[in-house]
Amino acid sequence: MPSFKLKPEHIKIMTDLNFRISILIDSKDRYRPAIDVKRPFGNSGPTTNVCEIMGWHCDEESGEYAAEDIEKAEMLIIELPVALQIVMQNHTFEPGEYEVGEYSSAYFNYVHIRNYHALKSPIAEIEEKYKDCDQMERLHEVCMNVSGDNPWKVIDDLKWFVQTDFLADAIVVFEKHRDEQILDEWLKTHDGEDYCKYCPENAECPHGMACYGGEPIEPPCYGADMKEFLYTDSIIEDALEERYGEE
Repeated sequence: MPSFKLKPEHIKIMTDLNFRISILIDSKDRYRPAIDVKRPFGNSGPTTNVCEIMGWHCDEESGEYAAEDIEKAEMLIIELPVALQIVMQNHTFEPGEYEVGEYSSAYFNYVHIRNYHALKSPIAEIEEKYKDCDQMERLHEVCMNVSGDNPWKVIDDLKWFVQTDFLADAIVVFEKHRDEQILDEWLKTHDGEDYCKYCPENAECPHGMACYGGEPIEPPCYGADMKEFLYTDSIIEDALEERYGEE
């Protein structure tokens, strides 16, 4: 059973949720409790509302919030239904780790939207190129329905469809963004010793400065751009396997 971390930030923003009753005049059960879609926190612009509730500061000249704060606010909104479900089912506002039903509607939807959010950069690049393409709507639908912990499963999902030039191009874009993200994260979280495994000069390298009586000899990787020097395809393949396994 998966777990979910209820954060103080979730509790802080849920107190501002704007509930209302919707009326379906053609239904026997007319009255439906809901959160106001246009103004979920009382004002239009839910992302900036969350930034305001959290007390984050916007730029004095532009009035805009930092990209990092917008990202945090969007993730809090995406996580909010699961957080609210935990509060209601456990009758608590205590932050911490809670087990959640894998197939509960809130968690099921959260996984899909979390994956969709993780794909926003490649989606934006594809949209920029294919602004008026009628296949963009289908692409969004596929991206909104990626299950599991690996958002890059969208690449395999797209391959199930009859291939068009648009889909082939979209797959290339997703693969590019996936590889760049995985490689950047790996390089940030690993050090020189880990690099040696993927070094084309590993067998002959002294693994440090060497001196045989003359000028010191630097290792081949010294000062090199690691993205160009290392076997990056192998790094990406191993990193994907380590992170997502056979999912």
